Formats: sequence, structure tokens, C-alpha cells
Amino acid sequence: MNLETARRVIEADRQQQQDIKNAELRTYVGRFFKYRNSYGGGEDWWMYGAPRKVSDYGHVTGLTFQRTAHNIIEIESNGAVGVGGSFGGSWIEITPREFWAAAKKLTTLVNKTLRRGRPGERPAP
Repeated sequence: MNLETARRVIEADRQQQQDIKNAELRTYVGRFFKYRNSYGGGEDWWMYGAPRKVSDYGHVTGLTFQRTAHNIIEIESNGAVGVGGSFGGSWIEITPREFWAAAKKLTTLVNKTLRRGRPGERPAP
């Protein structure tokens, strides 16, 4: 076997392993999860994720949102969701009801915050 043939065999094997892993990761699409996130200190919070897509390279992405310990609100339509060990894998599966209740709580907070307006402006009704 020459070097080029060996490279093709190795690449085919690698691709086959990735395809198997991707098939496993795709089973998470359409489900709901939460993850205990933190800055590495004492305070932590829940980050929520709903996987929507698995790339050819095994990256799981979907709707994610969180309100950090510093009251920073993050909502991503294509955020990384680390289910299935894709990067840590300590996400906990939850019911759709729990996921959407957390989303409603966050959107209510966003709406209240926006209604307050900026200093010097009249808040929206």
C-alpha cells in the first residue's frame, strides 16, 4: 500500500466514525436541555438550549438563552449546544414545558426592561 492509498483509507475511516457520531448527535435535535453555567466563581445560572442542527463536523447548534449572574441576557438562534459530549456534555434534558416557561420568564424580563426606557426618555406605554 502506498502513502496516498493509506491516507485515503485513514480518511475514510475517520469519516465513517464522524458519520456515526453525527447520527448519534442528531437524536438530540428537537429536544430541550439546560446547563448549569458560571463564570467559574461561586455564582451560577441555567443556560437553556434546544438543538436544531448538527454540522458535518459534529457541532450542535440551536436556540440558546441565559441570564447570567451579572444580569446579562443572551439569546442566540444559532448558539452552541453541548449535548452528547460534543463539548462537555453535562446538559440535562428537560420537558418542553420547562424550556418554554424559562423562555417566557426571560422574554417578560426583556419586555419590562425595554419599557423602562433610557435615562432622559419617556418609557414606552
